[in-house]
Amino acid sequence: MRALAFERFDDESRKRARALLAHRLTALGFQPELQAFGRGINVVGRRPGTGDAPADASADAPADAAGDVLIGAHFDTVEGSPGADDNATGLAVALEMARLFAAPETRRGLRIAFFDGEEAGLAGSATYARSASRLAGLRVAVVLEMLGRTCGAPGCQHLPPDAPIALPPGQRGDFLAVLGNDTDPGLLPLFVRAAVEGQPPVLALPVLDAGRGLPDTRRSDHAPFWDEGVPAVLLTDTAELRAPEAYHGPADVADTLDWRFLTGNAQTLSTALAALLQGP
Repeated sequence: MRALAFERFDDESRKRARALLAHRLTALGFQPELQAFGRGINVVGRRPGTGDAPADASADAPADAAGDVLIGAHFDTVEGSPGADDNATGLAVALEMARLFAAPETRRGLRIAFFDGEEAGLAGSATYARSASRLAGLRVAVVLEMLGRTCGAPGCQHLPPDAPIALPPGQRGDFLAVLGNDTDPGLLPLFVRAAVEGQPPVLALPVLDAGRGLPDTRRSDHAPFWDEGVPAVLLTDTAELRAPEAYHGPADVADTLDWRFLTGNAQTLSTALAALLQGP
């Protein structure tokens, strides 16, 4: 993760990040592709599932019968921030999922997508989600957005003013927030169950109408998938609501992260992902 904790804002630094991500995917057995758009380039890879349609299937058969699960994270940063939490943590956890599930032994295929242009209006994920060929066979999208920051002082955790839930007085920033749309009501409970004892608790927030009535729930790369009707969840530490002094600034460095929290969140995701990849 530390290798990715550098400012990834201009063309050259984002090119460097893409090269690191593509190299790592290649080493894990994926065949990364580059999806160019405007001023950005996504890095995407897939490994098949055992439920893929056979190569000699008829032309009328679906391309992949079981479908795929996508793990996505953005690799760009705002100017002036090394982006250790936002979003090198998401990149590192996505790569760990690629490592853990590299072998094609699950019914569903696994897609890994590293999106460019998230900080420029979700440009990369919107390009991906608006592509009919990319959406074909996609069953679930799981987006990772900041997974390694906590705050320990009573009352340090806040919520957006329009949030439909309330936190207990003195709430610390020690939980993983998981936001999900209403197209698959079983997704959020899956992540809640995956957070076993000893791992960070999960705060699940169901969102209606693709979050259009709650703009703060649409601020990452899950939103374009919601707009296309794809079941999608966002996993986030809500850093801007628990540690605003580090969010989008020069203080977002690796040494200020909670590594135990990050590891626990990765374990929760791996448990949920194992279930999602087996599929119904």
